[in-house]
This record gives sequence, C-alpha cells and structure tokens, in this order.
Amino acid sequence: IITPQDESQHSATVILCHGLGDTANGWVEPAQYLANQLPHVKWILPTAPIQPVTLNMGMSMPSWYDIVGLDSRSSEFCEGLDESMERILSFVENEVSGDDSSATATATACVNPLDYSR
Repeated sequence: IITPQDESQHSATVILCHGLGDTANGWVEPAQYLANQLPHVKWILPTAPIQPVTLNMGMSMPSWYDIVGLDSRSSEFCEGLDESMERILSFVENEVSGDDSSATATATACVNPLDYSR
C-alpha cells in the first residue's frame, strides 16, 4: 500500500491487480511513480494467491483464478474467481467504511455492475 504523504489530501484510492504470474512487487515502481504524480491517491497493490493454473500445465503461480484455456467457453467457470472477488471487495469495503456517503455511493456504483451478490 502506498499512501499519500499528506493523508489529509487523500481523496482517491486505486486497487491495482497484477497479471498472471506476477506479484504486487512488480508494480511497486510504476505505482510509486504514479503516486508522485497523483499525491492525493492511495495505491493498494494486492498479490494473488499462489495456485495451480491449468492453462500452464498445472504449474503453481500467483493467479486470481484458475485459467483453464483461452477459448470463449473456458471462462464459464473460473475456480478461485469468487474468492478473488471477495478479497478485492474487502479492500473496497475497508476504504469506504466510516467514509462519507458519496464515497460509499461511488464504490457501490463501481461494484454493482459486477452483479455480485453477497
């Protein structure tokens, strides 16, 4: 997590999720650069859990869910996706808890298109 140096200026938060096989460490330098350009933004860089990825011959690596293939039907059921969504949503909830209603409304508007029911 990269927080604004002057936390009283904190007015936005970005949750940046890395790609397959990467970790949050791979994005610290770019996020730090962006934090210097956008000093009011808090940057949250989670790392996906290490798990087997079917597409990569079952090798374990950081992955938000198990990718079984690249064809259009492969994404119908993604083992681990619900858990990753829960984790990301927990970051959103932590950011808006105790915050003003406009922040809560904005976060809710961003999450609702996912059609995710709790």
